[in-house]
Amino acid sequence: MVNKRGLFRIIEAVISILLILAVILVVASRKSPPLEKEDITRKLRQILDEVAKDGELRDKIVKGQSAEQDIEDRIKDRLPSLKNEVKICKLDEACKLDSYPENAQGPIYSEERIIGTSVNVQNPEPKLVKIFVWEKSQ
Repeated sequence: MVNKRGLFRIIEAVISILLILAVILVVASRKSPPLEKEDITRKLRQILDEVAKDGELRDKIVKGQSAEQDIEDRIKDRLPSLKNEVKICKLDEACKLDSYPENAQGPIYSEERIIGTSVNVQNPEPKLVKIFVWEKSQ
């Protein structure tokens, strides 16, 4: 062969083009999750802040009345694609899920907040409100 240098440059150019196309295909085929961990955690904190600022709901929590459904409704409004469970516990109790959710896909996110005294309640006892959210399996 007379002109080996030209052939090598053509082969090098073809290989580099194939390599660039492979990288583009790999990056383009990645699926980004619909909600990032930071988004979920931020929204859970916002929901707990709203609960702490809502006097009526705070009174229900401190009095020991059932407030889980009210909080779950707020979560469903903000995070409709996620399944959730709310636990309200005493501060000295372990606040955990009763059992691992069967329909959970991926990680289970949780956030908690202490809800303290209220002016309208006699002998208030602070409670721990803990929210668990996860993606439903298809």
